[in-house]
Amino acid sequence: MTDELARARAWNEANPDRVRVIRAKYRAAHPDRTREHYQKNRDRVIARVLADRAAHPWKRRAYRAQLRAVKHDALCTCCADEQRRAVYVTAPPGSRVVHVTPLASGGKHCQHNLRVISPGHPTDSNADLVT
Repeated sequence: MTDELARARAWNEANPDRVRVIRAKYRAAHPDRTREHYQKNRDRVIARVLADRAAHPWKRRAYRAQLRAVKHDALCTCCADEQRRAVYVTAPPGSRVVHVTPLASGGKHCQHNLRVISPGHPTDSNADLVT
């Protein structure tokens, strides 16, 4: 790997938000190239997505919970996204992260309202919550 490539990779890792914006602008400006790349590399793209999902199952759970919170207008202002995500990251494999007060019942998507439930326990019982 050349020094220039190493520097570019280091910059990309240090600036993920800027990289995301740059790539989104490129995809918007060149939809035909994006579509063409996907068609040529479909198997590789799907394999990479599936590998990422298997390696980081918490990402999808955290993202889906955030979407539900937006739908119910239940995002809190007391904690940052990273703090809520940390609950999902630290949850043991096989466990579930639930809202103590459900979003549909007026609960907020807040780290203080999220609890981890052990595998094998019913999700509707607060007695089985792992603290």
